[in-house]
Amino acid sequence: MKKHYLPLTLAAGMLAFSAGVSAQGSVSSGNAAGINRVYEFCPAPGQFQNTMPEYEAGDTPESMREKAEQSLLEGGTICLGAFGGYVVMGFDHMVENKAGQYDLQVLGNSYFSSDDEQCNVGSSEPAVVFVSYDANGNGLPDDEWYEIAGSEYGKVHTWQDYTVTYYRCGDDHEAVAVPDSPISDSQYIRWTDSEGGEGYIEKNVYHQQDYWPLWLKDEATLTFTGTRLAPNGEDVNGDGSLYIQRMYSWGYADNKTNTESASKLDLQWAVDKDGRPANLPGIHFVKVQTS
Repeated sequence: MKKHYLPLTLAAGMLAFSAGVSAQGSVSSGNAAGINRVYEFCPAPGQFQNTMPEYEAGDTPESMREKAEQSLLEGGTICLGAFGGYVVMGFDHMVENKAGQYDLQVLGNSYFSSDDEQCNVGSSEPAVVFVSYDANGNGLPDDEWYEIAGSEYGKVHTWQDYTVTYYRCGDDHEAVAVPDSPISDSQYIRWTDSEGGEGYIEKNVYHQQDYWPLWLKDEATLTFTGTRLAPNGEDVNGDGSLYIQRMYSWGYADNKTNTESASKLDLQWAVDKDGRPANLPGIHFVKVQTS
């Protein structure tokens, strides 16, 4: 079975951590198999924020979008941050939905734990993938989005339309360090969600730059809505120094290792907002969102 790939790299993460990802996809003709545009770069706060791509004084949402686009086209890495952060990308061709084969692959830095004999535990920070067909033919990602329904779709602990709001620290914020741990601020960036939950993105000694997207430093809050998967992380030592994440079976970005077929995606898995099969002839746009 012939595979076609789309070069793309990004970083995703749940509320407390981030990781690197790369994506690839099939084509319907002899065109080069790659994205040609980043339309939106909307990361949430996270420990690699402002470094991938690097923020420089004076940068704006548009200049950061351009940096993200350049980085992805050159095979670099960007950071999507905590839950909800996303990037929207487009092709200069239609990625055809071919029956009986995988159409997309999102390559990540997911890896197995060295002592994991079952190959389902290690570093896995899944992102949900959405796709769109340019139905109105205007070359913009303004048509309906369809979710790639992975192995966790429809399960009781998978929440659709889940919303998280993050709150930027004030200038008078005082860090609350955790003694004898790598946590330099346990109450760094506060978050609340649509289910009545709340908590903090902690800051660690390994990443001391600002975790809030600095080109949005005038925004007091950032709100994201998407599909939330069940938590898959475990704090091994109980002090934030080492996490492992369990891998879902299939259907997500940065979930399985790149060499596994379970890391590949089939456009036949795309569903509409009501869970009905989309039956798309192909796609022109992809959205990857931290989940």
